[in-house]
Amino acid sequence: MSELTTDVLEHALAFHGQSAQLMNEIVEQVLHLQEGGKNKIYPPNNFPKIGGGQDNSGITLKIESCSEFENELLFPEAVAVNVLLAECGALTQAWGRGFMLSLELCKVLKLNEDQWSNEAIVGFSEFGETVGSATLVRWLIQSGAGKPIGITMQDHLKNLLYDKFADPVSKDDFELGVCTANAIVADIAQLAKENIPNMSSASENNPETIGLKVARRKHGARLAADLYLEARALAAKKLP
Repeated sequence: MSELTTDVLEHALAFHGQSAQLMNEIVEQVLHLQEGGKNKIYPPNNFPKIGGGQDNSGITLKIESCSEFENELLFPEAVAVNVLLAECGALTQAWGRGFMLSLELCKVLKLNEDQWSNEAIVGFSEFGETVGSATLVRWLIQSGAGKPIGITMQDHLKNLLYDKFADPVSKDDFELGVCTANAIVADIAQLAKENIPNMSSASENNPETIGLKVARRKHGARLAADLYLEARALAAKKLP
């Protein structure tokens, strides 16, 4: 990828203007993890979050699965997910760091005003994590395991994921592309409508505020989806 010397990702956010360098570095990282095709690559355990004293610096792709709710990423997907990780880490670090940085972050997130920008970052993070969940659904279909029939809580959660993503994953010919990305954005928006009212304080629990929060959450997920799809398409042209 050394020939990429311009800003190659139109949907880059924090790394706008530096996306060629970012892509070069990330492709090298993924190829290093792969080690000539010997290793499978798995999603990170989680995505960077805002606040809570969390150290997001150690969140990376893996060569061993640590969860029954994930499976292998294809190489273009691994590159795209790693791009999302880098962007999400930069966004979470920038949030809440002062007025001027907040204004700049608002521009980066393509928001007209700096109101509930944290919800956009949450949506961005949730998109990245849900791509990891979609890898499980792909494996369930391709392995012939199908929809889980057990009665445990884990089986119930896997059933929910299967119902949400089996059809779009299949429509993508088992490459987590446009159909899967759009389904993830729609799911994040729906969950936001269901969950945000229950998580808001009394002063914030009014239709206007709830609607804005939900819109911000969906907006962040859409930003992540557009960047993921662009990085995945570019990586697919460059990886073996």
